[in-house]
Amino acid sequence: MLTKAYVYDQHEMHQDWLSRLAFYKEEINIFRERLGEIIIRNTNDEVKKTIEVFENKLIMQRNYIDEIRQSIRLHESKIVEEIKKNTVAVNHRLSENYDGEEDIMGYLEKNFAELREAINRFAAKWM
Repeated sequence: MLTKAYVYDQHEMHQDWLSRLAFYKEEINIFRERLGEIIIRNTNDEVKKTIEVFENKLIMQRNYIDEIRQSIRLHESKIVEEIKKNTVAVNHRLSENYDGEEDIMGYLEKNFAELREAINRFAAKWM
């Protein structure tokens, strides 16, 4: 759904989201290292299968993060175009705001928190 929001508010929100997305990508790298340590220490099939499932979920999360980041950057470029067309009163002007972006970030963060908890429980059991 499209609504209107101040340009600078949108920009600040996007920068915050991009920072959080970068953090999640770094956390994915940490999880992958942790899973690598677990598989070195434990060679049973249950562990291998579970790690494979986690690896697939991490790949899906990384891809989803990349898609969200691309969407945010696209929206940012539209905001920049709008500002270039008319630089008057930029800090007081409203621009189209895509409410769905907030929902998408909420969905990502909820799923990521669940995945983080599952990996941490698994790691506590097998490390």
